[in-house]
Amino acid sequence: PRDPPLSDPAPTAVTVGDARAVNLAAYQEHGARIAADSPGAWTLIVGGEVFGPWGDFATAWSQSAALASDATHAYLYRAGVDDRDVTFALSPYLSQNAGRSQLGIRARRPMRLTLAAVNDVWSRKVDGKVLSAAWGDAGARLTLRNPEGDRRTQVRAVASNMFEEDLTITEATAAELGLDRFEAPGSAAYIGLADTCRKVLLRMSIEELEIDVPVVAYVLPPKMTDPRF
Repeated sequence: PRDPPLSDPAPTAVTVGDARAVNLAAYQEHGARIAADSPGAWTLIVGGEVFGPWGDFATAWSQSAALASDATHAYLYRAGVDDRDVTFALSPYLSQNAGRSQLGIRARRPMRLTLAAVNDVWSRKVDGKVLSAAWGDAGARLTLRNPEGDRRTQVRAVASNMFEEDLTITEATAAELGLDRFEAPGSAAYIGLADTCRKVLLRMSIEELEIDVPVVAYVLPPKMTDPRF
């Protein structure tokens, strides 16, 4: 009698670290060219392949969601913007409110926000009408969602004129939203610390001000945000 046919071995699961290494190699090979050819455009790197560019996030996300549907890791970022290696600073306010997010200059600039210190009022003009929100206790309420939109949370945040990028979040917030799949390449390090921060893609909204935008958030190490360290 013939031996029974051998069954195919079970596929080996691709870890986030393995997938990130493949995508990092592709970024290191193609990233500079992409930034030169399509500055500011959304670019996807998944499975070691480059896709895009796309001029707006809505198109980039609809395409990326399909292309990276089975991926454990992907880079989705604005070329030449989100992938820069940066050393950043934060408002001293963080030392008294370590767990709060800081909303940086780059994210706020297109929102055209007006900030008033009295009662901590944030306002902006939309289609001729002025929208405003009085936070009262020094800190806006931001609604954060993972790119897939199936997880959300709310964080307190301050507007920082020392932080030049989009947003900072804690490791606990990143874990709550499951932000380990869509990232931006490049390193981000807080001035004076050897630790680097992950750059994760998420959606940020302030409903009172009709704001709903994609941002790249820097995940601060626990030693900066957790009082137990």
